[in-house]
Amino acid sequence: MNSSALNNLVGEFSLPKNVPEKFICRSGLEVNSRKLMWRLLVNSGKGHTLDLSWLVSRKIPGPDKDKILEVMQYYAQNRSAGTTVTVNYTIKANLSKGILGLTDVCNLWPSLKSGAKKSLNQFYGTLALLGYEEFESIHEFTRSSLPTHRLDPLCPDKGRLPDLQYSYLFKRLIADLSSFDWSPDKEMSYFSEPGGRNKSGFSTARNLISRMLSFCTVRRPLQISSLKWCDIISFGSTFSDDRILRENEVKSIGFGGLQIRFHYVKSGGGSVNIREYPEPYPFPIAEDFSVYIDLYKRQYASGLRLVLDALGSVTTPEVVLKQMLNMPVFPDISLFNQEIYGEKFIDELFSDKSLFLHVSEQTVSKAVGEGLERVGTNRLRHTALTRAAEQGLDAARLSKMTGVTVPAARCYVDLDYEARRRIDQKYRANEFLSNVFNPPRSLDAPISEDVVLDGANTVGSTIQSSGCNSCAARIARPVSCYGCQNFIPLLEGDHKGLLEKLELKISANQSRISGPDQDRVTEAMQIQAEKIRVVIEACDQALANRRHLDD
Repeated sequence: MNSSALNNLVGEFSLPKNVPEKFICRSGLEVNSRKLMWRLLVNSGKGHTLDLSWLVSRKIPGPDKDKILEVMQYYAQNRSAGTTVTVNYTIKANLSKGILGLTDVCNLWPSLKSGAKKSLNQFYGTLALLGYEEFESIHEFTRSSLPTHRLDPLCPDKGRLPDLQYSYLFKRLIADLSSFDWSPDKEMSYFSEPGGRNKSGFSTARNLISRMLSFCTVRRPLQISSLKWCDIISFGSTFSDDRILRENEVKSIGFGGLQIRFHYVKSGGGSVNIREYPEPYPFPIAEDFSVYIDLYKRQYASGLRLVLDALGSVTTPEVVLKQMLNMPVFPDISLFNQEIYGEKFIDELFSDKSLFLHVSEQTVSKAVGEGLERVGTNRLRHTALTRAAEQGLDAARLSKMTGVTVPAARCYVDLDYEARRRIDQKYRANEFLSNVFNPPRSLDAPISEDVVLDGANTVGSTIQSSGCNSCAARIARPVSCYGCQNFIPLLEGDHKGLLEKLELKISANQSRISGPDQDRVTEAMQIQAEKIRVVIEACDQALANRRHLDD
């Protein structure tokens, strides 16, 4: 079964001029735009099929239908299959009678959930990107009205991992790598069976190496899933890529190791292919971990050789390695199914920019936690950058280490009080604290009309008063406001007085006969007390800095 045969689609409709009859989607499959069902993935992963039949079944004006189809074709080419299907679902649910104007979008906006708001914002933003200027004002509204989220440094399920959990994950990775059977001589069943059936099969080896690279390089899942073998070379070798300066490549330093060429996944230029812009500095991989990549590559080559033998091709080691150059480092196991190639040569299916048979970014992200909830590559990035900042690395070095911009590197650092204390011990009054830590608001700064009071004392204000109307914890104000993304503490507020009152309540609760409900109430108050202490420490630090400047 070749790639075009995978599009088992039903029904057709006419196409606008801006949409080609056939195109290659991001996964590398060929899609027939006339069909109402588009196959976007070779496997059954999230978003494998895009259902556009609703465009025909509903009374949508012809010009609006053409624009929606053009947006979906753009998404199928440039975004993940999961994102494409999600945006389609939101459009179907909210634009069933046509594309809404600004007034209708403003009226609809308050009733939408956060995910739907993001999808509609992407939809109108894509219309503007495609040259439809009449939608720019709508996109400006949706973009500016998206919900903002501030990381709660005390939340155990977000941001950096606790040191104990991070160490456990790393030790388990090392144990799994060392105990796995990396011998290259395997039967075809080793490569073709899904990981769920064969815990010692190729898909397990693939996930182990992607997990290792997630820890070593702290790159985004899409950057790892889009890697090809031509992106991995030894120290002292060259990529022969005009986009990477020769002096930026890793030189031979007396011992073995590999360097990896990653590509930016957020170039901001509307690039059709995510492999368009490589990072300027290849990432060096230590020799201990490079050994496992080499063992994995040997297994990969062994499986590919079995496929080439079955297809009747010449299979010397040199030929196999050459064929592998533009193949995915982390492939779907369909790579080892000879029927997938049909009558096409491998060179026709795999190119430097093709993403044919690459695993999804979700597969890479899931491999990181390996059964643990709420552990992914994003939390690894938070953890790695925060620990590096605590060791004295400035934002510029963190940016180079992770391949993100300096502002983005700052955003990944989780500065709870203890982290701020550690960083400040490395270099006081540093630019990192001044740019990352968002200080509380002062009395002389403008605040919203919705102030937060503790009796007669103002302790802060809200960013959007409407956000508090539906808050389930409103009855516990102002204690419940601390740690909320909508709350801005006042620099000169009497937070210590509020903390003293709360501690008295906690003490009174603990002195009573305990029960399940009472224990949960006490625990909630203790959590809020810790958040108030963080605010107090931050206010004291800011006021001390101000007095120092005044002197």
